[in-house]
Amino acid sequence: MFSKIELAFFAFSHSLCINLMSSSGSQDQLVKHFRKEVKPLSVGQIIAKVQRVQEAIKLFKSDPIGLEPINAVVGVLKIKNSDGVKETWIPDVMDRAHQKVSQSKSKVFDYGSAFVDPHLAINAGNFFIGKENVSKLSDHGYFVSTGISAGGTAGLSHVLNIFNKGYPWVLAANAWGGYRKIREHLAGFLPSLHTFEILDTQGNLNVQGFGDSLKESLIDEKGATIILNLPYDNPTGLKFSNRAMTELAKEINWFVEGGKEITLVLDTAYDKFGFEQKESLDNPLEFIHDFMDAIDDKTGSKFKVVIVPSFSKNHASYGLRMAFPTIITKSEELAKVFPDYIASAARGSYSSASNASINTVKEVLNDPDSVKEVEEYLLEASKLLSNRLEKLIVTFEKFAEKHNLQFKQKDNSSNLYEIQKSDKTIFELVIPQGGFFATMRANTLEEANRFNQYLEDNLRLYMTNFDRYVRIPICSLTDQDEMNVVVERLFEAMKTLY
Repeated sequence: MFSKIELAFFAFSHSLCINLMSSSGSQDQLVKHFRKEVKPLSVGQIIAKVQRVQEAIKLFKSDPIGLEPINAVVGVLKIKNSDGVKETWIPDVMDRAHQKVSQSKSKVFDYGSAFVDPHLAINAGNFFIGKENVSKLSDHGYFVSTGISAGGTAGLSHVLNIFNKGYPWVLAANAWGGYRKIREHLAGFLPSLHTFEILDTQGNLNVQGFGDSLKESLIDEKGATIILNLPYDNPTGLKFSNRAMTELAKEINWFVEGGKEITLVLDTAYDKFGFEQKESLDNPLEFIHDFMDAIDDKTGSKFKVVIVPSFSKNHASYGLRMAFPTIITKSEELAKVFPDYIASAARGSYSSASNASINTVKEVLNDPDSVKEVEEYLLEASKLLSNRLEKLIVTFEKFAEKHNLQFKQKDNSSNLYEIQKSDKTIFELVIPQGGFFATMRANTLEEANRFNQYLEDNLRLYMTNFDRYVRIPICSLTDQDEMNVVVERLFEAMKTLY
């Protein structure tokens, strides 16, 4: 039999069966479940994965600090309550709304509807994109239309399947691994993959690298799908300037004017967790208006943007599983049918949002006072994350000195610190402006993999690396003692690189 902590770890690792976290079952039951959900895996592979998880959990039980970063894999913001117990920070307003829905006499826990309520869609669009932005986009001939899905990952999967014509994909080399998993399970055509380095040497958006990758992807192709995790890129946490985003749009426009069909998918999971958050709350996705203005789609059919925000992260409502995929297009016809496309994809994949989720979200988004409470929570959460980041930098300075390494801000860069041995850079620490993570950029992918493998095999610290970026979950480091343990192990593993 599996313990709750084993099931939780297994669910987090695969991001598939969150419902198993509070239950227990036999190995055979889990094998049957994962054989159904993850078809490419054989029974033998699944058993091997289960056994590896069990072995890892034995280590974690004697070293609970090592488990903390695992929780951050799904973006869980952790705090300690007055008793010192770690828990997820859930805004009171969400808890009250859910309690109200749970106590109602209606059937709130059935599968719910795949079709979004028009009033809720408008409120969701205004919350995630901004009422002023929606109005400006409308004035410039764009139509904004919103659907509903059971969580951001499901929403991304639906969107990428709906618009899959076999066109190549363009995404950052360090992008979240879930995009590649979605690609592997697309219906119909399997698109080729073209990647680019998200940051240049100074820690700024690598517009040139993006343009080169897009150009390469479109050789002998009629179109492309671009996937970006903005603002507050995952994992770097950087918010790129409006000017940089407009330059990115100009790269796209060159091909749109040439008749190529471009779909841009924006995964905005962390857009409301900026450390200078007040401005972002007043004007979410502030870059989007100028960005769209830089695209000259004369036909109205060559370019579209689909934004997939995460209600789970933005409201810490992890169990509710809600997202509002939203399209921006000059095609009125496409805007009209988009919610139905999302609904059909949700119903066809048994991933409709539950009535409990829908009604809870309605209670909040349809009430201005509740929305204000959520925004106050977001401000407090962002302050907490910003404070942890400041402590992380100080902790890096302390352990760099202990290990006789240099730790200093990189010349001409406000986003990067260098960790050096005898003037040779071992890692760069990327300083985020939002989101749940900080990252360390290795010189090569091989060095990042070697570093991470040493952490896992010898120090029992399970981090996540995205290409050559190693992600540090500041969302899970709830006090200085934990931060000391984690950073000490990071510096210990760096010895393998010098």
